[in-house]
Amino acid sequence: MSEKLPSTSSMMLRGIVHLILGIIMVLLWSFYSSEWWSAAFGFLAIFFLIEAILHMNVYGVYPFHHRK
Repeated sequence: MSEKLPSTSSMMLRGIVHLILGIIMVLLWSFYSSEWWSAAFGFLAIFFLIEAILHMNVYGVYPFHHRK
């Protein structure tokens, strides 16, 4: 039984969206850095930037699957 993998363009699009959201969160965090609740923006920024790296590196996400 073969596993259905997402298409490369779909993964790249997700990566671009996560990258944009991560940059927005970093900007929000830096603007409100003096507020205690801005830590949530920092954590979300880290999450979205890590997700962007994983989704943009399509072949690194599924290293044991062969692409045709």
